[in-house]
Amino acid sequence: MTTHTNYFRKIALSWAFLVILLSSCTTSKSLMKDGMTYQSSGLHEVRAYKASLSKKFDNSQSRIGLNESGQYMLNKLLDEFNRNVMLERSKEAVYAFKDAETFMDELKKYNVDLRIADHYYQSYVSSEEAYLSTRYDAGLELLENESFEDSKRIFDEILTIHPGYRDVESLKGTSVLEPKYRRALELEEAQEHRQAYWLFDEITRNRSYRDASERKADCLEKGRFVLAVLPFEDKAGSPSTRAKVQAYSLNALTSLDNPFLRVVDRQNMDQILSEQNFSLSGVINEASAIEVGNITGAQAILVGELIEFKEEVGQIRRQQVNGYESYDIKVKGEDGQESTLTRYKPITYNRYYDRNSVQLSFHVKMISLETAEVLFSDVMEKDVSDEVEFISYNGNSSRLFPDNNGKPDISRGAVNQLRTLINGRTELSSTSEIANNAIDEIGRSLASKVDDFLYR
Repeated sequence: MTTHTNYFRKIALSWAFLVILLSSCTTSKSLMKDGMTYQSSGLHEVRAYKASLSKKFDNSQSRIGLNESGQYMLNKLLDEFNRNVMLERSKEAVYAFKDAETFMDELKKYNVDLRIADHYYQSYVSSEEAYLSTRYDAGLELLENESFEDSKRIFDEILTIHPGYRDVESLKGTSVLEPKYRRALELEEAQEHRQAYWLFDEITRNRSYRDASERKADCLEKGRFVLAVLPFEDKAGSPSTRAKVQAYSLNALTSLDNPFLRVVDRQNMDQILSEQNFSLSGVINEASAIEVGNITGAQAILVGELIEFKEEVGQIRRQQVNGYESYDIKVKGEDGQESTLTRYKPITYNRYYDRNSVQLSFHVKMISLETAEVLFSDVMEKDVSDEVEFISYNGNSSRLFPDNNGKPDISRGAVNQLRTLINGRTELSSTSEIANNAIDEIGRSLASKVDDFLYR
């Protein structure tokens, strides 16, 4: 058994004792003494010195001890490196040297500057090239055999050891991008142009690769979806609401971050169709739908109808409620000392409640102009309301307490609930504001359905 092995066995055997020892130490000085004890016994354990400096960074004796023990342990790691060099074990030599560098860098955090002699670096360069050149050849062979995952693992290891080694960065890119490129080609061949587009986009995001950029542009063009939005119908007797639903929906559709979607509204369609002497009346008919598609270039139309719209304007309700207001009195005890007592007097205060609500129902359909097939259909219903509940009291509201069976309720929960109502919101949102919020939700939901359809 080598001296090196005996050393590390001593370290392992002493670890349990060291943990117990360190856990009982609370000062930088005592931790430093522990490090010195290990150093004098030949173990050169650095953990105690590091713990000491963590508690008091300017402990110069701990830093000296850490420098001496650290250099001793670094030399042991370099001995291991040398042994592997002599045995021509390039992989073990490389990783032993990296361990030595990691150890040295760790102690730099404590302002301890250890040294690795130049001849170690010279030996390392030879070992590294011997190891990495064999790994490079292995990775290249795997790449040529189209074992992309395995080659990527090798290239990752090489770059971890030596960033910028030969053309490994480019080869790794190939091992990552080639499988995606081939999958994108399969999707393109299957006419799945939108899915292929996103893969080509991912491939070309940080670098050019083969003809991915050209194919991406081609997939974008072939995956384009032109949607004509027809005027929505009003079956609820609220033309202004219908117009808002139309406007909010168009805004949501045009705000989508979807490269494939192009929206054509009624105004643009009228211009195109008028040039062809074509009327939009009866556009839902299969034959006319296909004809409109041919004329406008649209692949689908979006039609909708406002089925129901109701506004309920509330009427504020007032309730007179019994309660108590506290007050303080001064009393003198038998010893003549004055003290303060809290008393409660019955009062009444006003409790108010009001509620506005809107019910809205909207039916939307997207119809193919190529086949007249209904691509999706949905009824969107919104029942939205706003309500306020608050208390008004002319007296000192900070001393107000609720009534509980003819007595003041001073429990924390009851008092907090009352304080919430005292400080409650008194302004109610109008039905117009509530309706706008509901319509906005419908517009965004409608746009989301179109977006989801395009990503199928």
